[in-house]
Amino acid sequence: MSIYRKKLRTPPKDGAEETERSEFSPSPPELSLPTAERIITAMEPQKKNPDRLSIYLDGKYAFGLPRDLVVQHMLCKGCRIDEEKERALLKEAQILRAKEITLNFLSYQARTEQEVEKKLKDRGIAPDIAEQVIQRFRDLGYLNDPNFARSFAQSRLEARGQGPRRIQMELKKRGISANHIQEAIQQLEEKNDLVETITPHAQKRWQRLKKEPNAQKRRQKLLDFLLRQGLGFDLAQRVFQQIEKDDPIDDIEIEEAMYIEPEDLVEEPAEERDVLEEIRPLAQKRWERLGKSETNLYKRRKKLSDYLRRQGFSFDAISSVLEELA
Repeated sequence: MSIYRKKLRTPPKDGAEETERSEFSPSPPELSLPTAERIITAMEPQKKNPDRLSIYLDGKYAFGLPRDLVVQHMLCKGCRIDEEKERALLKEAQILRAKEITLNFLSYQARTEQEVEKKLKDRGIAPDIAEQVIQRFRDLGYLNDPNFARSFAQSRLEARGQGPRRIQMELKKRGISANHIQEAIQQLEEKNDLVETITPHAQKRWQRLKKEPNAQKRRQKLLDFLLRQGLGFDLAQRVFQQIEKDDPIDDIEIEEAMYIEPEDLVEEPAEERDVLEEIRPLAQKRWERLGKSETNLYKRRKKLSDYLRRQGFSFDAISSVLEELA
């Protein structure tokens, strides 16, 4: 470390002239010293993945790198690597691995940014690198949450007959923002006749319920199905009326069969908590306990629903967890 001479002025005393004195002190910080270099003593293909090479520095295993990265940086036996170079290589290797994981994850089906982020986290990718890779795929158009929301909503409506409430819940669970969800639902309702699209799915369930000899219970079970599908009370009633029109049973009024009243469907907002993560273990534990005393599946589900409603959970959350248990 270099030493520099620093001149200090001493204030004059009793009219004496100002004097100078010297003081030796360490020099100000300069550029960091070069880090110690290590020599590549061996590069061997890994057994589980021949496209990766194990790099040995000074006779000891140091890290693994993709073969393409080794070729790109012209690494070879005898090359010297300092700490800075090593960190840069490892970061570049992780970026390549994150891109490979993401590309493979997206090859099966469209994903949301949150799903990709979770996948990368589960595979040990650092958060800053995950964000960098997500941004890259976002720029390329492979990740597009607004498009995903619109496509997902249309697909769930047509393929499964799910209503807006259920679709909203599923999109939220996948990390789609509230604005994008609202836009997707608005487009869904503008482009489709919901009653016409959902009725065929409801009719299939109606036909399967023909084994129920009690007409009122049959209606109750269909309504229960429609509400679990996330139709909301008004939409469920319109679909119900359409099915009754096409396949009437008797003169019992539809409203008499509805064991869930409209006021029961008012949702209580869950503030700053993940409702589904909270309700699932509670519902599962209660479901198993009810199974020991209640053999009737319908009554078992009804008791679980009543219990969860007493705990303050919203209608949509209860419907979702009941569908999962079914």
